This record gives sequence, C-alpha cells and structure tokens, in this order.
Amino acid sequence: MTPELANVVMWGILLVAIAAWAGALWFTSVTARGPQAKRESKRFSVDAQLPHSDVLTGEVTIPGVPNELVDRFCAAIAAPGIHELGTLQIVEKTAEGVRLKQTAPTMIRLGEIVVSFTDARNGQCRARYAVQLQNRTWLLWLAWLFVGLGLAAIITAYLLISQFAVNHADPAVRTQAVQAVQTVHFIWPPFLFAGLYRTGRRGVQARLEAILGNLPYAGSGE
Repeated sequence: MTPELANVVMWGILLVAIAAWAGALWFTSVTARGPQAKRESKRFSVDAQLPHSDVLTGEVTIPGVPNELVDRFCAAIAAPGIHELGTLQIVEKTAEGVRLKQTAPTMIRLGEIVVSFTDARNGQCRARYAVQLQNRTWLLWLAWLFVGLGLAAIITAYLLISQFAVNHADPAVRTQAVQAVQTVHFIWPPFLFAGLYRTGRRGVQARLEAILGNLPYAGSGE
C-alpha cells in the first residue's frame, strides 16, 4: 500500500466514523431532550410537582366526563394484566384524578403515576398523565459517555495513524491505516443505551395511553 493510498483509506474510514458519531450525538440529544423539556409535571389541579427529575408526561382527549372516567380508570387499574406498568396501587382518588404507585415492578421501575381529568367541552375530557421513571437515567449517562469516547477515539486514531502508519517506510505498516475502523467500538454504544432508554419510555407511554383511550368503552367500574 502506497502512502497516498494509505492516506485515502484512513480518511475514508474516519469520514464514515465522523458521520456515524454525528448520528450518535443527534440520537442521544433527541432522546435526552424529552425528559428534560417535560421535567416538571403537575398534580390534579396543576398546582404541584412530582418530586423526580425523570418524568414522562403526556395527554389524550377522550369522550366522557371527568368523574365517570376517574371511576373507570380505577377499575381498569384494579384489573390484572397491565404488564408494562407492573402492579399498581391507588394511593389517592379525587373527582378530578388519581395518584398511583407501583408495588410490583416489571423491567421498568416506576415511582408515582398521576392522572388528571379535566372537562374539554363538547362531551370531551382531557386526560393528563405524569409518570416517574426510576433507575433509567444511567442509560443516558452511558450514552453520553460513549459519545465523548467516540470523539476521542476518532481524534486519537487520526493522530496515531497519520503520524506512525501512513508515511512509514514499511508497506506492511502502512496497511495498518485500516485500523481506523476500530473507532466503531466507541460509536455504536450510544445508539444502544439511548435506544433502550427511549424504548422503555415509549412502552410505558403506549400502555398508559391505551388504557386511557379505552375508558369511554369500559364499564363504569361501580
């Protein structure tokens, strides 16, 4: 391998690595932005905060009136089979909402769950929810750690290969320019850890919104 070819090989691999690293940075940033942007979630009357930094929030609009939907929601929670949310206990119930806690977790540990129902007129009700996610932020920390390590690996690979391999007198040493591909070991982990974090949040959100969406078609729970 000539020095010119070794240089082309090195830069070809590093440019692909830089593009992949930029993708990892974007993916991790988008994933982390969700919980931070919705960090402060409110209670039934939207006047208090859940005491946890990693809170999943959202809302759905469904047919019905608040007090009836509260009863139906409690009945749905008391029924078995809410797998993604684990075993839930009703801690507090009012005419406008319900506060729950997870007593038997699944793979995802939850803290308190607060669901409030407010009249949205024309026979519609706005159901807002806030769910505390516990022991999940370490996945984001690992993703950010490997984002930093990935950038360091790319810079280190460039410095070492350009200094000691590309222009070396021995052609066998110049072929080591292909070792720039080793940077991949530090680039893929952000996709894994941030992806696991995102998947867990989406699973909880999908299950809770499915329960809320089915309330108008459930029994009254009385």
